[in-house]
Amino acid sequence: MASFLFWRTNEGMKFSKQKQSGWGQVYTVEANVWRPERSKDISQALAQKDGAVIAQGLARSYGDASLQPNGMFSTKRLNKLLAFDEKTGELTAQAGVTISEILAIFLHRGWMPAVMPGTRFVTLGGCVASDVHGKDCANGSFGRWVTKLVIHTAQEGRVVCSPTEREDLFKATIGGMGLTGIIEEVTVKLQPVKSSAVDVQCLMFKNVQEGIRLFREHKGKQTYMAAWIDGTAKGTSLGRGWLQLADEAKEPVLQKFYPEKEVRLAGKLFNLGATLVPSILLNFALNWVTLKILNAYFYHSARWGWQGRTEIPTFMFPLDKYPDWYRMYGKRGFYQFQCVIPDEKVEQVIPSLLRQASLAGGGSFFTTLKLFEHGGNAGVLSFPMEGMTLAMDFPRKGEKIDALVQSMADEVVKAGGKVYLTKDALLTKKQFQKMYPQAEDFFKIKKKYDPQRKFWSDLAERVMG
Repeated sequence: MASFLFWRTNEGMKFSKQKQSGWGQVYTVEANVWRPERSKDISQALAQKDGAVIAQGLARSYGDASLQPNGMFSTKRLNKLLAFDEKTGELTAQAGVTISEILAIFLHRGWMPAVMPGTRFVTLGGCVASDVHGKDCANGSFGRWVTKLVIHTAQEGRVVCSPTEREDLFKATIGGMGLTGIIEEVTVKLQPVKSSAVDVQCLMFKNVQEGIRLFREHKGKQTYMAAWIDGTAKGTSLGRGWLQLADEAKEPVLQKFYPEKEVRLAGKLFNLGATLVPSILLNFALNWVTLKILNAYFYHSARWGWQGRTEIPTFMFPLDKYPDWYRMYGKRGFYQFQCVIPDEKVEQVIPSLLRQASLAGGGSFFTTLKLFEHGGNAGVLSFPMEGMTLAMDFPRKGEKIDALVQSMADEVVKAGGKVYLTKDALLTKKQFQKMYPQAEDFFKIKKKYDPQRKFWSDLAERVMG
């Protein structure tokens, strides 16, 4: 058994009034924020604070999932690696440890998380609460690799749960959006790797139907699959794009991951420009014409390369080169609409959603399509299901875009699909109830461990009431 520890000087728990927002910058609140460093800090704060609270990691949920003006627990200082078993790959760490930190410590040793989302700037607690997914289709969602959790509940305080101990709390917490309590520790099985690099192949497709066929042809044959789609294309080119396929490089070479080197000059210049340029100019520049030009350039750029060998973090987190990329949307922010469509409805519904967005002039630049190869949920409210997931970004530009997102959500409801709560900003209570009928089971478990509804977010209030 080998252990790795992060230590900080304990300055005690501090309280402050801060402005907090989701990644999409749609919701901003003045919140009471705590930064606990020990379990005892959490107990004391919960005993002293009346009303609802919610935990927050690195604030990468897009809407209001980690917002609660009355009280927010930042887990950034709960960031110690506690133990690692080199035989089983089981890592036990505090909830504030990030994917980036895990890769920096373990990738060159031949281990990495089996499931990683589209950014490394996310905590283990956030990965559990959102039951994140990634390009590694066959591995399922993050919760499938979690073997134990330590949760600070409202009713009993610090509780240990697993698939064999308090299974109800365990499954309600995975994908439970932080509503069962504050996740303190996570034990997760890492995946052994012989190389820190992947070999990437890029296949262009002329429309979304051709893209879906490519996914189905390569299902079960590739380790990683993800497609970028031109969100502005119409007619016979609707949903054109390119599919990236990747497998672990055959040569057993493990290189150390240096997170600070991933943010290169282009990313630094982008962040500087987005900070200095007035928001009104950004909103003016990001229009249908410029988005159409950018999409066309990105589509045709696949002809000039986009394949070869690259490091795993570079492949998995392409936008992390631009750490504050949300700034391109200006102060108004943006919506990300991400849904999953059941496998039998994919060919009909995915093109229909793309058509809606294109005809409405939604102007999505970051449009992605991924495959879920597994059935069933790791958690009661988990998002993944057998089928395909489509994600689109829309600049927030008034009622027309709001109506578009709501209309697309209605179509997802009819198809028996779901909208991802971690990305959502506009879902209604009625839509949520139809997408997540298992919420009734979730609330029974929540009432058992949190009868006074101590853990409650703005998202929960909006969609669950």
